[in-house]
Amino acid sequence: MIAPISIILSLVSFLVVFFLFWKKIPVLVNLPEKKTKKIKHYVFHLKRKINNVPFVKNFSWQGILLKILSKIRVLVLKIEGKIALYLQKLRAKSKK
Repeated sequence: MIAPISIILSLVSFLVVFFLFWKKIPVLVNLPEKKTKKIKHYVFHLKRKINNVPFVKNFSWQGILLKILSKIRVLVLKIEGKIALYLQKLRAKSKK
């Protein structure tokens, strides 16, 4: 019962989106092209300025990666300990 309704609803939704897109094609064709050269130039200039800052020059992603991996390792070890404790309790219950 739900499958035919969902198929019909999906088909109608697709047709509505297609119809709206079809109506907007002439408007989209007549839109002027944006010039992004100035924006690209400013972004490049900003990147160059940021890279010239001494802190950023000496920045190392390896230190951050090392911290993240260490925290993940500690978390995995804690989870492993909890699982071992839970297994030990289950084995004790099964012996009784």
